[in-house]
Amino acid sequence: MAAVDYNSLNALCENLKFQIQDVLGLEIIVAAISAEQVLNPSWLVEDRNQDDRNAWLKKLTGCVIATGTNLNCYPIGFDDTLCFDLSGDEVVP
Repeated sequence: MAAVDYNSLNALCENLKFQIQDVLGLEIIVAAISAEQVLNPSWLVEDRNQDDRNAWLKKLTGCVIATGTNLNCYPIGFDDTLCFDLSGDEVVP
């Protein structure tokens, strides 16, 4: 399993499962997310716009920062460089 493009709520669920699939004790959460996906087929609709994706990125960036890694691990960026703190708030230089 690998990360997928954040184009739907279903994709968000797949990425959540990808992040926690190998964490011992969280198997029940993966199963619960999978069950919700089955119960909500409308989540497959690709309806996430750029604002939605940016909002998710803010939170994901906070999670990356929280790992405490010493690696620079941002492989993409299109227009602007924005940085976010642990709360998902923009860091203004």
